[in-house]
Amino acid sequence: MKRNVIWNTVGTVFYFFCQWVLTVLVLHLTGDYEISGYLALAMTTSSSYSTIALFNMRSFQVSDVKGEFEDGVYAGSRIFTCAVSLVCCAAAAVAAGNSTFQVLCILAFMGIRLAEAWVDVLHGMDQKFNRYDVIGKSYLLRGTLTVSLFVAGIYITGNLLVTLLMVFAATAAAGLGYDGHCIRKLNPEFKIRMTRQVFVLLGKCVPFVVISYLLSQENLLPKQMLQNLYGADQQGIYSTIAAPALIVQVCSAVVFSPFLPVFSQAYHDNDTKRFRRMLGKLYLAIAGGSVVVTLGAVLLGRWGLKLLYGEDILEHYHIFLPVVWVTILTAVTWIFVAILTAMRKMKALLGGMAVDFGICLLLMKPMIGAFEKNGVNYVQILSLGLYVLYMVAVCELDIRKKRDEKGEKGMKEYIAGVRKTLEKHAWILPMVKYLFSLALTLVAFSNIPSKKYLLCCLLELGAIAVVSDLLLRNRIIGNIFNAAALLLYNVQMLVLYFGSSFITLVMVTNLDSWEDLSGNFGVYGAGLVLLLLFTFLPVRR
Repeated sequence: MKRNVIWNTVGTVFYFFCQWVLTVLVLHLTGDYEISGYLALAMTTSSSYSTIALFNMRSFQVSDVKGEFEDGVYAGSRIFTCAVSLVCCAAAAVAAGNSTFQVLCILAFMGIRLAEAWVDVLHGMDQKFNRYDVIGKSYLLRGTLTVSLFVAGIYITGNLLVTLLMVFAATAAAGLGYDGHCIRKLNPEFKIRMTRQVFVLLGKCVPFVVISYLLSQENLLPKQMLQNLYGADQQGIYSTIAAPALIVQVCSAVVFSPFLPVFSQAYHDNDTKRFRRMLGKLYLAIAGGSVVVTLGAVLLGRWGLKLLYGEDILEHYHIFLPVVWVTILTAVTWIFVAILTAMRKMKALLGGMAVDFGICLLLMKPMIGAFEKNGVNYVQILSLGLYVLYMVAVCELDIRKKRDEKGEKGMKEYIAGVRKTLEKHAWILPMVKYLFSLALTLVAFSNIPSKKYLLCCLLELGAIAVVSDLLLRNRIIGNIFNAAALLLYNVQMLVLYFGSSFITLVMVTNLDSWEDLSGNFGVYGAGLVLLLLFTFLPVRR
């Protein structure tokens, strides 16, 4: 599995980096902002219609462990969706009033998108054969061809359209040649099928297309509201700061992808013990990854933004961490959407998404009106957070139902298993508690120019850990001290983050410090729940 994750991650990240670097190279090679604008238009427009070609089918395809549809049916459906997306893209490009040259550039880049869509369905087949090396090599090959031919085309011809046609021809040849050859070796009986089953398959994937569309709108509409209320410049600042955080979403998707067929196989084999065990590991991975990403953002965020955009962008640094949390929640949302897709919980997914989207629409204007750029973050954190909790509940309730049907002990057995694991690895809960407090400390001091009190706080946290360990000779006394001391410590860090005013353990009731929190009550709930959850986790020596 590690080998699969490495191949999938390296290949995918390299390919998307190559796509992004085109936007940098075009300006350096031509020095012409007009040509750069044409490329941006072609990439943006084609990207909008490539979603029709992909039809959000990959998760459904790789989780089809029972062979409900043949590989040839998936391939046939992709030809149909590619044809529809090309027609829609061409019509939209002409209707938008673009020049003939712009329309041709858009269609040329749409050809590149269609080659990607065709390779995507072949990669779904590779994934079923557990051949992630083929997927990784394909991404590396097409990424290299994209950059090298783009540079050569611009350098030799100076013509963007000719260059894009060269890239299209090369990537399409790679998809038909390398990827097509690999599939024929893995499945000699593979044959494209254009039968009634194609439309049955498309019908089953419609709910996931709707969910994908609503999630994209949930990300877009708050930004549009920000622009309407405060101007395009504020929306531009937000988008600029949010761009680097997208790497978290991309990496999480490619890392999780190899595990989805394993989840699907366990679920459809009715192996509830294995499925629940994998869910438990996923919860821990998400929690640990979230802490690591947050710490990375705290330690490197200012430096990275300054390096990318210059000193002036740091004026708006206060929105960066909430942006990172939105990106984490978005990534987690897609992971659980994929899992529920594997479980074929279409109605549950759609119903939850409808409520989630409604919450977003309802809170969008008042939240952004109150918190400006951070309102975009807060509304998404709230709505996506609730949707993730809902999907986790659907997973757990469904597995509990399956276990009850099998006559297993269900939740009691699960809790006993968790307790046994924690007793065996007694360091886990204390480590989680102190990592949360450490992350909260670093986040709190990210808003404070002076760091002279940071060392004092870290020493205080270390003292709590040492004294707690000594007192844990008596588990009750040790846990009471640990919970009380960390509660006070975490509260002072929470106040420091929201109010930008430092308080010591004996100043928690200082009214001036609490008054500094005014205007931030929209995010108290989530912060308070996390604080109480991590503070009162029981610990052992």
